[in-house]
Amino acid sequence: MVTFSRETLEKYRADTDAMRQKAMEESDKQILTLASAALGLTLTFYKDVLSQQIGNHGWLLLMAWACWSVAILSAVVSMCLSARESSLRIHHVDAALKKGGDNLQADFENATWVTRLFLDVFNWITPIAFVVGMASFASIFFLSMQH
Repeated sequence: MVTFSRETLEKYRADTDAMRQKAMEESDKQILTLASAALGLTLTFYKDVLSQQIGNHGWLLLMAWACWSVAILSAVVSMCLSARESSLRIHHVDAALKKGGDNLQADFENATWVTRLFLDVFNWITPIAFVVGMASFASIFFLSMQH
């Protein structure tokens, strides 16, 4: 086991948290882009191409569309909740700074637990809905190849 100073660990934690936040934001953006593109392309080509290929498996396409729509909505809500949580944290930091003194206290946990809970839920829903949508769409082609 390696020993670190408190300052080093706090800096490492802050840097790691910033990287985690950026990774979540990028993931949401990528899923939002891919789900929107998949939804748009399948809707555009439905009449000319997909309607003839899906046969009796139209429910899979509807499921893919529903999942991609959920992924898009969930990513947008997640981004809004993330911005809201940041605003709440800034508000509590500002309130603590106004008090003055050397030992400042800011209550982040109690202030943002509801937002954090919903943010965590939507951060799980987004990739799951996207993957289920892709699996449903891929299933159409696998099933149509068998017939």
